[in-house]
Amino acid sequence: MKKLKDRLYHTADWEIIIDEGPDIRGIDPALMFRKTHAEYIYHSYYPVFIAERGYHSRPIMRVDLCLKENKDTLSIFINHWSSRRGGKAQTDPFRIYAAGILLDAVKEVRKMHPDYTILMTGDFNDDSCDSCLQILYREPGIQYLKKDLPDGVQGTYYYNGEWTSFDHFLISFPVSPVFTTRDVRISALALDQRKRNGRPIAIL
Repeated sequence: MKKLKDRLYHTADWEIIIDEGPDIRGIDPALMFRKTHAEYIYHSYYPVFIAERGYHSRPIMRVDLCLKENKDTLSIFINHWSSRRGGKAQTDPFRIYAAGILLDAVKEVRKMHPDYTILMTGDFNDDSCDSCLQILYREPGIQYLKKDLPDGVQGTYYYNGEWTSFDHFLISFPVSPVFTTRDVRISALALDQRKRNGRPIAIL
């Protein structure tokens, strides 16, 4: 992420939030934000322990920011849920478990800070039609944000000739939202069909 920051304009304006986590592969959730647009308030983690396999998956990261333009507070949950390694059916319970942790955390924020806008994002390793995502957007007050797909792109991840969509945005607005979203877009980068290819997603 530091390499990405160094390539951006106004490098000094950007701040990275990341901590060493318990994931056995050393993959940690992180957030980079522009300090001229938002002010850091708080961040924390929600552990995701996969008891059946006896290890910690990536924790769910929460970062609270105050948007300088309108003074609205944004609570961002960054996710990287268990992969499908070993089979989708066999690993579904792990992602459903993570969905429950995230949903409880969102409910906690909504109860303690009803004026916060809550954004959920990351690599969920499941599509929007799968059970773990449905657990979230079937909850009253949580909205799944559909993606605007550019020509030739059918998802956020391309491998072995197949498209999937593992990366998502969901949002929960307060009763009186200060801002709204227009759409979610996927970056259509050059495609090398011999390699795994992920697509960045952006919310506008």
